Amino acid sequence: MKVKEESIPLRFGCDDHWHWDCNDKSNEVVMYGPDLVTAHFHPKWSNGTAAVRGTRIVNRCSARFYWEIEISDRIFGTSMMFGVATKSARLHADSFVNIVGEDQHSFGLSHKGLLWHNGRWQSYTRPFRENESTTVGLLYDSREGTLSYFKDRIFLGIAFTGLNLIDDDLYPIISSTAAKTEMTVSNMRREYYNLQDRCRDVILRSVQNRSDVMLLKLPMVMEKYLRNVSIDDDDDGHHHHHRNQHNSRHRLLRQQQQQQQQRKSMAISGSSGDQQQSKESSSSSSSMTHFHHSLYSSSSSSSSSSCADSRNHWNNRYNHSKTPFLEL
Repeated sequence: MKVKEESIPLRFGCDDHWHWDCNDKSNEVVMYGPDLVTAHFHPKWSNGTAAVRGTRIVNRCSARFYWEIEISDRIFGTSMMFGVATKSARLHADSFVNIVGEDQHSFGLSHKGLLWHNGRWQSYTRPFRENESTTVGLLYDSREGTLSYFKDRIFLGIAFTGLNLIDDDLYPIISSTAAKTEMTVSNMRREYYNLQDRCRDVILRSVQNRSDVMLLKLPMVMEKYLRNVSIDDDDDGHHHHHRNQHNSRHRLLRQQQQQQQQRKSMAISGSSGDQQQSKESSSSSSSMTHFHHSLYSSSSSSSSSSCADSRNHWNNRYNHSKTPFLEL
C-alpha cells in the first residue's frame, strides 16, 4: 500500500542530515553504504547484544525531530530496539539483554512491544511480527520533552515524557541481539527552529549543490551559515543556554508540584508515621521512570482509550490527517 505524503510527520519542516556513527558503535556492528545509514548487526553469528548511536543530537535546540528505522525481514531474537541515549549508555554486552533502557541513560522500544528505561519495562504495543520487514518512526519533541513512536506510519502514542530535564546530549540509538539483522535510517526530518533557518533551507533548495553557494558572492559570514547545514555546530552556545534555561524552569515547576503534593499528603495524614510514609511515597513516585503513565492504566479499557486519545492528539495537533486509529 502506497503511503500518502500527508502522513509523514513534520512534512512542513526540512530534511535532516545525519548517519550512524562509525566511531560510536559495538564491534559487532558494520556500516554499509557511502552515507553510513545502514547498520548490519552480528555479520557472522551473535553471542551478545550490539548497539550504535547516531550523529544527531536531538535535545540541543528547541525543535522536533523525526526519523524512521527500516528493519529488514529478519526480525527475531531476544531484543531489537530503537530509541535515544546519552553517551553514557553502553553499546555492547556479552549477553542477550534489552540494552536500550537498561539504565537511566537510555530510552527504548523493543520489537516485542515493550518500552524500557532504567531497567524497568512497560507494555506499549503488540509485538512485531517475526520475519516480516517493518518501519519504526521516532518523533522527539525537545520542547515538550517527549518521545513518540510510529509503526508503518501509524502513530502509537507518546512513549516517554520528561526528557527535556536531561542535561546530557541525547542521540538516536538502535540495537540488536539477532545475527545478520539490518536497520536503515531514512526520512530524517526536523522542524525549522527560527526564520533564519527556514530562509537557509529555501536558498539551499534553489541551488544544485552546496558548493554553488559560493557563486552567490555573499558576505563570508552568510556564506558560512548557508553551507553549514548541521544545527549541532550552529550557535552552539546559544542552544545550550536556551536548553539549560528551559530545563531549569521545568525542574522548578516539578519541585513545586512535588512540594504541594507532599503538603497535601501531610495534611491528610494524621500521624507522624503516616506523614513519613507519604513522604516516602512521594519520593518514590518522583523517582519513577519517564514512562508516559496515561498509556498504562490498570484497566485494559481505559488503557486502550488513552492510547486512542493520544493518537487523536497527534492527528489534531501535529498531522491534521484523517488517518484512522489501527490496533497493531
